[in-house]
Order: sequence, then structure tokens, then C-alpha cells
Amino acid sequence: MADSTFILIEGNDIKIITNFIYFDHIKENLKENCPDGKLIMFSGADLYDHFSKRRKYYFEAGHMTYSMFEKFKDRSISLLPGGEMIEKVRSCKSEDEIDKIRKAVKITDKTFRDVIKFIKPGKTEKEVSDFIESCQKKYGASKNSFDTIAAFGENASLPHAVVSDTVIKKGKMLKMDYGARYQDYCSDMTRTVFVGKADKRFKEIYGIVLSAQLKAIDAIKPGVKAADIDKVARDYISKKGFGDRFGHSLGHGLGIDVHENPAVSSRSDKKLEEGNVITVEPGIYIPGWGGIRIEDDVVVRKDGPEILTASTKKIIEI
Repeated sequence: MADSTFILIEGNDIKIITNFIYFDHIKENLKENCPDGKLIMFSGADLYDHFSKRRKYYFEAGHMTYSMFEKFKDRSISLLPGGEMIEKVRSCKSEDEIDKIRKAVKITDKTFRDVIKFIKPGKTEKEVSDFIESCQKKYGASKNSFDTIAAFGENASLPHAVVSDTVIKKGKMLKMDYGARYQDYCSDMTRTVFVGKADKRFKEIYGIVLSAQLKAIDAIKPGVKAADIDKVARDYISKKGFGDRFGHSLGHGLGIDVHENPAVSSRSDKKLEEGNVITVEPGIYIPGWGGIRIEDDVVVRKDGPEILTASTKKIIEI
């Protein structure tokens, strides 16, 4: 839909310009989500007739292709990159938006309760992934937030492993990262379970990852630098000797897109604000052994964090 729909704001006038394919769908949702918006259908090149050559328009640079930009330019329509103007507005969620994310999170939680009963030796990563996705739809998801990850054993050492036909056996971990989309808003959760009796090494590393996550969550509040939240988890993991095995950001914003502002990383210059919804997902990944990641969705409240994800973080042995 993003390639065929534009929201045009000119002063107090709001126009939603879309094509025939999405017109009726948007019309159904307009009264609730944008009652003052004027819905316009375009067909082909007449899209550009709705833009004034006398104005300059700010646009989301990350959501427009170069070829589309050139088409506007060829018609003498002035476009300027809006920087993070729109992303900043989107990063602070209303209570209605948070409620939709909360419902998406409940879908992932219900799915987790089902999937731990489904997992057993002999199943494949793909079968687990397919089961997760079918459960999410059963519980009300319109679709997945992203491609589901189910990574067993050594495959779990890849942070974003691609699902394969690897057969699940006793004696190793299974890392699952998945999310649901509910009324256009996303959830994102990771849990790592052990198939069989968890060994000492798994328990030790799991405990480090969990402690790092809990310490980072406890530090969340408005005004704190996102980079400092990342540092809390990263410093703890480094202190335990695994700093070089935690190579990605601690988390990211969550909303209509599964990755939004604010980025919760060592490179971020953002401060957390009330209404941000972020993920907190430290991990340790060891080639030849596997990996452990634990991820929750968290709302930044004025008095601290509200953890939306309810699935247990105790070690699960299957």
C-alpha cells in the first residue's frame, strides 16, 4: 500500500491520495483514524495533479524510491527530505496505538504457549515456523510482522537465521523470533528454549542474557539516552566475557513498522520519550554452539518501563 498511497498535508488540509485497489479499504478506516481527511482516488499520471507546483513538500526519504522522486522532479514538483520530522511524530504512541500493539503482543504470547507444546524431537525448523504463523492468524493477526525465525542448535548462532529443514533433536537450543501484526501495528518477541535437559553452559549463558535484559529494562525512563540503555546490557555482557559475541543493537522502536525510531543502540543520539514503544533484545551468539536471545516489547512511561510481553523468561526444557 505504501507505494500507492500518499498522505498530503497542506496547512490544515489533509488529503489521502490512493488508487482503486486500496480506496475502499482506506475509506472504511478513515472515519475512525482520520475523520478530517479527504480521500482522493488517482489513476496513473493524474496523481501529480494533486500537488501544487507553487509549494514545497517534505517527504519521508526512506519511503520513496529514486524513480518516484524523479517523476515528481520531472513535473517541477519540489520535494525536500523531511529528515526525521515524521518519524519523530510516529515514535511517540498514543494510548490507542499502544493498545493495538498490546493486542498484537497478546497474540505472540498466546502463540508461545501453544508452540512450546508443539515442539518435540523430529520436528523441523520449518514446521515450527509454520505452526507459529498459523497460530498467530488463529489468534487474530492479519499477518506476521516479519519473517519468522526458528533456529535450532548451531543455526541459533546466526542472529537472523533463515528457517530451514533442520531437524530438531535433544541436547540443543531452539531460538524463536516472531511477531504479529494487529490492525496495522506490530509485536516482536524472541524466546530461546532447550530441547531436552539444559546443560550447565546453556544455563550460564541464558542467565547472563536474561540479567542483561532485566538490567536494561530497569534503566528505561523518559530522558535517558537510548545509547545508555544499550550500554547497560552491553557492559554487563562484556563483564561476563561475551562482549564480542553480542554484535547487534539492543533494540529498536516498534509500531506500524517493526523497526522504527528510536533505535536503541550505541550509535543512537536519541533520548527516550514517554510513549515510545521499544524492544529490548540482548543476545549471545557462539559459532559452532548456538545462540540465545531474549526479547520483550516495552512502553516508556513517565515513571519507568511497562513490559507488554508476558511470556515466561524462565528456562524452558522441552
